[in-house]
Amino acid sequence: MIDTTYLHNPDTTITFTLTPAKTGHTLHIHIHLKFNPHWLELTAQQQTDKKIPTAAKSPSKAE
Repeated sequence: MIDTTYLHNPDTTITFTLTPAKTGHTLHIHIHLKFNPHWLELTAQQQTDKKIPTAAKSPSKAE
């Protein structure tokens, strides 16, 4: 059940930005919430910004 006190804001967007150290890529995850007294819609959008991987090419990592 959804508490109606939270329905005053019909649209909420939460954005996460993750940068895994192993790949050097930045991962953006956008979660968009739409509230309605009768339904809850959740959509997630994933975007990847490609960057040059640095961990794999670091000469100090050679064993």
